[in-house]
Amino acid sequence: MRHRIASFCTAAALAAVVLPNASFGESKGFGLTEQPDRFVVTTGAGLVFAVSRSNGDLMSIQYRGRECEASFAQTERYSHYESGLSRSSTITAEKDPGGQWIKITIDDDKVGVTHYYIAHRGENNLYMATYAEKSPPPGEMRFITYLSRDVLTHLPPPSDIARADGGVEGKDVFKDTKTGNTYSKFYGAGAILDRTVHGVTGAGIGCYMDMGDRETSSGGPFFRDIENQSTSKAAELYNYMFSGHTQTEPFRPGLKGPYALQLTDGRPPVAPDYAFIANLGLKGYVPAARRGTLTGHIRGVRPGDRAAVALASATAQYWATPDATGAYTIPHALPGAYTATLYDVELAVARQAVTLEAGKTTTADIAATLWIPPAIFRIGTWDGTPHGFLNADKIADHHPSDAVMAPFSSGNFVVGRSQNGEWPLGEWMGVNNAQRITFNLSPEQARTPLTLRIGVTITYNEGRPQIAVNAGTPSAWTSTLPEPSTQPRQSRGITRGTYRGNNDIFAFDIPPAAFHPGANTIDIQIVSGTKSYPGFLSPNVVFDAIDLVTTADARKAAGGK
Repeated sequence: MRHRIASFCTAAALAAVVLPNASFGESKGFGLTEQPDRFVVTTGAGLVFAVSRSNGDLMSIQYRGRECEASFAQTERYSHYESGLSRSSTITAEKDPGGQWIKITIDDDKVGVTHYYIAHRGENNLYMATYAEKSPPPGEMRFITYLSRDVLTHLPPPSDIARADGGVEGKDVFKDTKTGNTYSKFYGAGAILDRTVHGVTGAGIGCYMDMGDRETSSGGPFFRDIENQSTSKAAELYNYMFSGHTQTEPFRPGLKGPYALQLTDGRPPVAPDYAFIANLGLKGYVPAARRGTLTGHIRGVRPGDRAAVALASATAQYWATPDATGAYTIPHALPGAYTATLYDVELAVARQAVTLEAGKTTTADIAATLWIPPAIFRIGTWDGTPHGFLNADKIADHHPSDAVMAPFSSGNFVVGRSQNGEWPLGEWMGVNNAQRITFNLSPEQARTPLTLRIGVTITYNEGRPQIAVNAGTPSAWTSTLPEPSTQPRQSRGITRGTYRGNNDIFAFDIPPAAFHPGANTIDIQIVSGTKSYPGFLSPNVVFDAIDLVTTADARKAAGGK
């Protein structure tokens, strides 16, 4: 869950004081010191950080006397927003007259971003927030912390590209040619619903990124993006606020965050309390009094499955996980009209419109409306994921070519004998483009109009399935090529460690004349009308589930009559 701001006081009660040119502040207690090239902030709890006066880079992060920032001599850069703010930025530092907070503001009109660094007395948290009215160049928003590998020594293996000595895909995916293992900044990340904090540790020290408020981010509760990248020069710790990496939603304007870099003795941090930030006058900040709450109950999710309720509009996104009774609450949401979506695991099973008002609680009970018909056979589970398929448990941490992967090969899935784990999580034109299903039909079933449904979580480069029934027999039938699925714009798909796109179903109505009693076959081939690259960058689909149902039931499930 996100950590929401819970209270609000007027900024006039604690008016900020803009620093004069002269230096002041306590060097050992809570304070702010102005130096020729930097502002130095001491939190009074062991954390001291420095911010460049030229462009707002984070130049130093010292915790209990240990410098955590990677050496500039090695990296030739400091920690920063995106690729760095411009030197034309206006940078101001303010200190609460009551001595509780310090705020450094970087206004960059050239880039179109306002970035904040904030300290709260007695805390080892470096709070941040970033404001933008439109998607700033180069079309993404992130903060990158460059940490010392000498201090932070325990790093996530999937994103440690220093372990590699060769390339796989461009400048993003790499391989250890001796072991065949692959590494990438894209690997090891979790869905934001589950991964609200991530970090790296060393002997007696830890540095964590609390992802904070995701209100104006995009992609919903299951979106995942880069969390770490470790090179030979630095351990990079990220907070991606917006990106186009298989992004399913457009940019949302407004304040990204607040979020926080947390320093500890190595143990996981306590969730930050962002409430004090209500007093600081951040651009785009909306107080609790101008927000509403959505509450209700859900029903119809399959027993044992995890449910989630998500709100989405052009302005904001939120989500909650219902408790064991089905009750859920989404507090502190901006007023307005939303689409509420109920998810069974990661599959949308109901949607309805809700409207929230400031200062009020709205109740919306949501029941699953998705109907899963009885099937002659079903491979996998309709849950919006490839979970349970071959290599699905490894794809978030490894390239499909990694040595840990079972080979993706063409195969024959025999219904009643083969297991779900034998079906590949995806099918590529250039890798395993011949998947067969063998199954039996009774005489009655063979006379009934049947529909093969192929559910996908994402497709790449307009890859889509075409099927052939009982190929090589007198009754052979081949489907027409369906239209491509609508998917996020992407430079690559499943090879960057995520299967999330737009869940879709390709449905093929098969004439009874194509079947016969007894053994039958269906061959699935991936086809694309666009340029095809070799191997795992060839057009492909990632599977959710596949089933053969009556055509009448398929239409009923799709909302028809």
